[in-house]
This record gives sequence, structure tokens and C-alpha cells, in this order.
Amino acid sequence: MPESDLLLTRHIAAALTAAWHSMHETQAATGAHDAAFLAGARTALATVALVFGIEPARVLPELTEPKR
Repeated sequence: MPESDLLLTRHIAAALTAAWHSMHETQAATGAHDAAFLAGARTALATVALVFGIEPARVLPELTEPKR
């Protein structure tokens, strides 16, 4: 893989990870934990990762239950 492709893949992976964390933290901050929303967001980001040839597990952390 050319270096430019590798850098692009890394940037895309970083953007997807940041998007996940942003959605997760925003939802936690508002106190509106919605498992269906997080599952849908995770699926959408995983799909984008796959389109760019990135393994979803590389950009999406394991889900953990929020502390109540």
C-alpha cells in the first residue's frame, strides 16, 4: 500500500473513532442514554469503516454499560 493511502486510512480511522467518542460522550453528558441510538451509530460508523477497508474493531471500542 502506498504511503499516501496508508496515511489517508489512518486519518479516516481517527475521524471515525473521534465521531464515535463524540456521540457517546454527548449522549452521556445529556443523560439520555439510548442503547438503540448507540447501536445504530455504531453500525453506521462500522459501515463507513468497511467501505474504506478498515476493520470496524480498529475504530470502535467495545461497548460498556453506563454507570447508573
